[in-house]
Amino acid sequence: MVFEIIIAAFLGVAFGVITGLVPGLHVNAVAPIAASLNVFSPIGLAVFIVCVAITHSFVDFIPSIFLGAPNEDTALSILPGHALYLQGRGFEAVKITVIGGLSALFVSILLVPVFYLALQNYSALETAMPFILLGVAFYPVLTEKGKNKINTALVIGLAGALGIITLKTNLNSAPLIFCALSGFFGVSTLLTAVQKQAVSKPQTLKYEKIPATSVAQLSFAGVVSGALTAALPGVGASQAAVISKTALSKISQKDFLFMLGAINTSNAIFCFAALWFMNRARSGAALQIKNILETNFSNLLIVGSAVLFACGTAALLTLAIARKASLSRTSKNDVRKIYIAVVGFLTVSSVAVGGLTGLIVLFTATGTGLFCQSTGIKRMYCMSYLLIPTALYFLGI
Repeated sequence: MVFEIIIAAFLGVAFGVITGLVPGLHVNAVAPIAASLNVFSPIGLAVFIVCVAITHSFVDFIPSIFLGAPNEDTALSILPGHALYLQGRGFEAVKITVIGGLSALFVSILLVPVFYLALQNYSALETAMPFILLGVAFYPVLTEKGKNKINTALVIGLAGALGIITLKTNLNSAPLIFCALSGFFGVSTLLTAVQKQAVSKPQTLKYEKIPATSVAQLSFAGVVSGALTAALPGVGASQAAVISKTALSKISQKDFLFMLGAINTSNAIFCFAALWFMNRARSGAALQIKNILETNFSNLLIVGSAVLFACGTAALLTLAIARKASLSRTSKNDVRKIYIAVVGFLTVSSVAVGGLTGLIVLFTATGTGLFCQSTGIKRMYCMSYLLIPTALYFLGI
């Protein structure tokens, strides 16, 4: 049994690296396939799934930062992360998310008892959530001035309407989320870079430390947000990041990346905690574990150990991959080719997962993203695509 668990843990980390590096390939796709193969015992399969999920939460920042290719959890990291990459600080951007993730591990362990107690007032949290989400979605309209106020309202309205149309009318909405986020944050970013012939400065491995006080504040905010996403259905890491950024007001690019790393990892951890405390699955990975494993104390210890192993191993692998990517030499023409190739990949992927509907969603979202860049509106407002439909879900509409 011990040997099986060790093998499952290492294989889980390996597959987590693969799902993290390939845009659009998610843990939720790997978990059911692994379950159907009957290779592991229930506890071995649970360890495998946990290690895939945790490793994915670290590695999936790499394609967002270096290539501008998003997924649902890391879409917002493209904006500050790719900006740092163009400044020659791609490795630093990835390292910040890794440190955020590791900080979240320790803070999450401390806050697990608080999470358990908070779940006892679950109904009150569920009642308040739609109003919080709508407030976060439309708050920017109040803060902007002049013509920007109109443009901001237009972006929020367009993205929100696209979200309602695609997410409320499709039973399998996950592929369309990929298409939309690829348009808002991926394709629009890359097309602008190609048009402006943007090229990154030579990459360096330098890293400027974030002050300890900021680390404590951002870790706490990230973990609380991650716990929120694990407790409530329909609220993902991206929605939580928007809520946290709104609450913290002005934070730097590096601070935001740190917080995103903390949210991503703590969300994965608390999804498994919610399974034990509530017997409810808040992710595809947790659902597979719920179907095969008893949520008793001995299994909790094994799964908890797998989380610790995966966090440490994934952090080292993520930094190693980012370091290698940073040291590889690319010319201006190579960068342009890479951007065009990623745009092509995202377009083909959108068609593959969403068909004609996926392509329409991609084009619509790309147009909205380009409109934001041309008018100077923050593309983070495009997250109303998820915020507004989620609020309507909680309101029962």
